[in-house]
Amino acid sequence: MKKLLIPILFALLPLWGCLKDGTYYAENAQDIVTVKDDNLVSDNGVKYVVTENASSNKDWKTEGSRYFMVFDILNAQLDIRIKSLYNIIIQEAEPAPTSETDLLPTDPVYFYFARLSPHYLDLGLWLYKAEGTECGHEVFFRYQDKGDEILDIHIYHNGNGENPVNMEESKLKTENRFYSIPLDDFSATTINVYAHMVGYDTEGKLVITEQQYGTPR
Repeated sequence: MKKLLIPILFALLPLWGCLKDGTYYAENAQDIVTVKDDNLVSDNGVKYVVTENASSNKDWKTEGSRYFMVFDILNAQLDIRIKSLYNIIIQEAEPAPTSETDLLPTDPVYFYFARLSPHYLDLGLWLYKAEGTECGHEVFFRYQDKGDEILDIHIYHNGNGENPVNMEESKLKTENRFYSIPLDDFSATTINVYAHMVGYDTEGKLVITEQQYGTPR
């Protein structure tokens, strides 16, 4: 099993339940699933049987769509009740700029989770946005193949400076986003992830700094 990239704020809970009165039941389980032949299938090949959909996403059966799912397991046959179903954006990483003059945005991101699945780097992010903003808040990814089986992936967020370093937090809201970055074209055994995040300097002042995380693949 592949290891988590970073200490996470919102973990993907293991699929486990409790035996009670001869039944198998678990609440608020979490997984990442892909639509295959009208079924929701995990990256480990678990096929879930949807018996009830209590989420707001009623039109989910688009082949190849990928979702972050919160659900209840109703029995040992993996009949489930969907509680929340969030669309995951499948987005390729592009080559990093070759010139240092190509400036890239440094607005921060915050992590729900980051994990390596068999074919993807999966990210759960949330972004600060100004109330009433018209900024699209683009998130994109750049990679550098460092050789020696090392791959660097950089996360960039173009957020128009709408973050707690530049604005009062009372004027900001948050948005959840989920991404899957395909990895099949890369053979690296170690992946380093870089992201700009809010922290504090030595004087206790909020600053944005780029932080690095790494994991064996």
